[in-house]
Amino acid sequence: MKLAVFFPGIGYTADKPLLYYSEKLAKKYGYETFRVAYGELDRDPQKAFGEALTVTRLMLERYSWMRYDEILFVSKSIGTAVACAYAEEFKIRCKNIYYTPLEQTFTYHPQSGIVFHGTADPWAKTEMMEAKCKEYNLPLHILEGTNHSLEVQDDIRLNIRNLAKIMEVAEKYISDGVGTKE
Repeated sequence: MKLAVFFPGIGYTADKPLLYYSEKLAKKYGYETFRVAYGELDRDPQKAFGEALTVTRLMLERYSWMRYDEILFVSKSIGTAVACAYAEEFKIRCKNIYYTPLEQTFTYHPQSGIVFHGTADPWAKTEMMEAKCKEYNLPLHILEGTNHSLEVQDDIRLNIRNLAKIMEVAEKYISDGVGTKE
């Protein structure tokens, strides 16, 4: 049995493109899926993290992790920190797709996975992301000029092309666990 858990950002829900299409891919490859929903979070990132982790613990307590042959955590923004903290706390071995992780994510020793980052992301500097991904041996996929949603302002066609590229890499990772470096 396979399980994929989706950890959204504060304003980036599981209905937005990165998580929405990743969930479709997970289902395509036989994963049972579950969306964590934090509800309303504080705007202060530290408080929001604590609240989100508390909600996550409650929402996921029903899972018996040992019954799954494969676990995939797909996370966005603050959800990347929550996913790493949760996996560390409960000693869950899982594959990961990290969309626009925050610097805080790396304090929880991320496990194997792939990382997507935009060079215009105001929440995480590219140099830090490169160093941390190298430290944790995580393939890093950088999208030039994209923001925290991995989009550029006012260029819908470019955003759609970028999304297609992201999903192509995500699908390869979901289907066989391979995250090729760019």
